[in-house]
Amino acid sequence: MKKAFTLVLAAAMLLALLAGCAGGNGTATTAASTTAAATTAAATTAATTAAATTAAATTAATTAATTAADTAAATTAPAAVTDSASLRMSWWGSQTRHDATIKVLEMFMDKYPNITIEYEYAGWDGYWDKIAAQASANALPNIWQQSVAYVKMYAEAGQILDLQPYVDEGIINLSDWSEAAVDVTRIDGKLYSLSLGNAAHCMIYDPDLFEEAGVPLPTMDWTWDDYKATVKGITEALGIFGDGSFPNMNSKDGLRHYVFSQGYSMYNEDQTALNFPQEMMVEYLNWEKELQDAGYIADQATQSEITTNEASLIVTGESAINSTQNSNTCVALMEAAGKSLALVCYPHLEGETRWGTVLAPSQLINLTDTGSDSDKKASAMVVDFILNDIDANMILAAERGVPGNSKVAEAVANSDVVSDYAKITINYVNEVSQYAEADPDALRPAADGEIITIYKNYHDQVMFGQISAEDAAAGFFAEANALLAK
Repeated sequence: MKKAFTLVLAAAMLLALLAGCAGGNGTATTAASTTAAATTAAATTAATTAAATTAAATTAATTAATTAADTAAATTAPAAVTDSASLRMSWWGSQTRHDATIKVLEMFMDKYPNITIEYEYAGWDGYWDKIAAQASANALPNIWQQSVAYVKMYAEAGQILDLQPYVDEGIINLSDWSEAAVDVTRIDGKLYSLSLGNAAHCMIYDPDLFEEAGVPLPTMDWTWDDYKATVKGITEALGIFGDGSFPNMNSKDGLRHYVFSQGYSMYNEDQTALNFPQEMMVEYLNWEKELQDAGYIADQATQSEITTNEASLIVTGESAINSTQNSNTCVALMEAAGKSLALVCYPHLEGETRWGTVLAPSQLINLTDTGSDSDKKASAMVVDFILNDIDANMILAAERGVPGNSKVAEAVANSDVVSDYAKITINYVNEVSQYAEADPDALRPAADGEIITIYKNYHDQVMFGQISAEDAAAGFFAEANALLAK
């Protein structure tokens, strides 16, 4: 089969701000195979699909059986598009991501030679400039990588498709996805995107230091009282910090998890106000201040001096826990430490109504409302292949996060395509996904970045003893609600 590939690389590499990756920039186009080859392959695909669904003929049944055996490497076989389709797909990321994604698209086109895909990629900043320009010109790609920061905006603008009809039709197979992994990006009941990789906030700890201190290892059902006793026990036994931080991922996300476990969310449904009692913020700040004043967790001044993984207190052996982590950042910490560490969820509170730990997508994939119905179905097939094909995911190697398909995630974790450190994070997310719900605040309001800054400002003033937790909560609520009401 003859294909022509053209690849244009950009003159500079831009730093990717999400998922911790820097990206290159380029485009490539793969030409269709000859008409005869495409027709033959399309007929073969149609016959295979018919066999799988009807088993009407002996020959077709044999083909279906062979296909079923072959797809031990895949968890889905969507109905093939018999019409030719020329699609465009774009994403941001590192050169590693680019190379792997291109290989997967080539695999897809080998399987469906009647579908061709032109691909474009860039770093984070250049990517969004280009997407905005394409959106203004009604020229968005058929398939593109999306962010939780922008998906709501494009959904409300009517520029991306609801994927649920393609799920209902069997083109996108979500039978091996947890409800939390699917629902995290529903907007007003519509499924506008799916996660390309999941992550969950966590606490990473050093089992060797726990053993040395004679302190029990944390478990998935541990409580805040257990956490307080743990950091105290570590400090008293070893003379180091029990925790090098406090559960404050992205400044306010520790509090967000806490209020979620009590039946609240950070924002109300229309994201015009905060949606939890002010007293809960007071309580959460006071817990941290008390542990810091006792010397059981690192003080704010010490934390602010740590700017690299190598300087992290859990890496230097000056703390047994680092509780300000996202699961997909833990591999780098383990690499810096030069050994395996363990992950555990945020603590629970007696009487909580649900887990505070939630699943969150590191990035998303969506479809543009463009082209013919056949183009849209072909695009949905590409999405299904990227998300659910095991062989494809052996190439992607969970670089975007833990696959949402549990069978794919398990296969990757049990393979040699990811490091032992990465397997620890994959297994953690898989375990959490059994209990966690979709993050109600995954799709953030436009003011979320400013609200993070406001929270951090008040939080730090409390930790440095400049104001009380009560005053901090009052100030934060006033400023955040004013922003959200605009």
